[in-house]
Amino acid sequence: MKKRRILFAGTPKFASMVFANLLQIHSFIRDYEVVGLLTQCDKPSGRKMLLKPTEAKEFFLSHLSGLPILQPEVLDSKLISALRVDLMLVVAYGRILPKEILEVTQCINIHASILPLLRGASPIHEMILCGFEHFGVSIMQMEEGLDSGAVLGFGFVKNTQQTFSVLEQELAVLGAQVFAKVLETLDIVPFKQCHCDSTYCTKIKKEDGLVDFMDAKEIFYKYLAYERWPKVFLANKLRLSQIRDFDESGSFDSGEIIEIQKDYVRVGCQKGSLEITRIQAPSKKEIDAVAYLQGMRLKVGDRLV
Repeated sequence: MKKRRILFAGTPKFASMVFANLLQIHSFIRDYEVVGLLTQCDKPSGRKMLLKPTEAKEFFLSHLSGLPILQPEVLDSKLISALRVDLMLVVAYGRILPKEILEVTQCINIHASILPLLRGASPIHEMILCGFEHFGVSIMQMEEGLDSGAVLGFGFVKNTQQTFSVLEQELAVLGAQVFAKVLETLDIVPFKQCHCDSTYCTKIKKEDGLVDFMDAKEIFYKYLAYERWPKVFLANKLRLSQIRDFDESGSFDSGEIIEIQKDYVRVGCQKGSLEITRIQAPSKKEIDAVAYLQGMRLKVGDRLV
C-alpha cells in the first residue's frame, strides 16, 4: 500500500517531542511518509541576539535531515501544494492557519488540553495552575478559528503534581499515541465542541512568576507550571528554585520562617505554608534553602522577603 504523505507543523519543544514519539509508533511509520516541516522563522536569542532555530527545526536537522523545512513569513498554500501533502499534523505551530491552507489538505491538530477548555498558547501551564484532577490532550480537526474544530479523540493522565517538564513529556507520548489511533480508526464521528464552555489561555510572561507568600497552594502550582520558565521569584528577585510540597492549613505572616529542618525550610503564607528545599539569590548559584538561611543568619520567626 502506498504511504500517505504527511507534513509536520510545529515550533516548540512539545512539538518535537510529539514528532519523535510518532516516529516510534509502528502503524504510523508503516502507513505515513513524513515529507517536511512547517515551523516559525528563526529568532534572535541570547545576549548576542544570534538567530536560533526553533526546537522543532533542530529536531528535524538532527533526525530527519534532508527533508524540506518551511519557514515562511507569510503562509502560502502553494508551499503545501508543492509537497503533494495528504495530511498536515499541527502541534503548537504558533500561528492560526488561514483558510487557503486548510482547503489544500486535511489538517489535524494535537492540542494539550481537554477542549473546549484552555484554547490558546499555554494550555499545559494553565492545566497545572488550575489543579485539574486529570490533564489531557485533544486530537482536533482544524478549521478557521482558535482551537475550535471538532474533536476526533481525547487522552487523559492523572494529576500527580507533575512539573511542567514531566507533564509535557507525558502529554507528548499520549498525544502521539492517540493521534496514531485516530489515523487507524476509519469510523470516528467528530465531536463538536461546545463553544459556550470554552476557556482561553495566553502566552506566559516573565512577570507571571512573581509571588508574594499570600497563598501557598497558588505558589506551589506556579512553581510546578513555571519550573522551566519564568520560574517563581519574590519582588527582591530571590528565586524559589525547588518547592517540595505545601500545606493549606494555618495562617502566618507573609514569608515567616516557621520551621527549619535538615533538608527543607517551611515558610508561612497568609494562607498555608510551603516546604522550600532550594533557593537562588540574584546573580548567585542555587543552593539548599537551609544553607541559604544559615548564610543570611535567618532563623525561625524571621521573614524570607
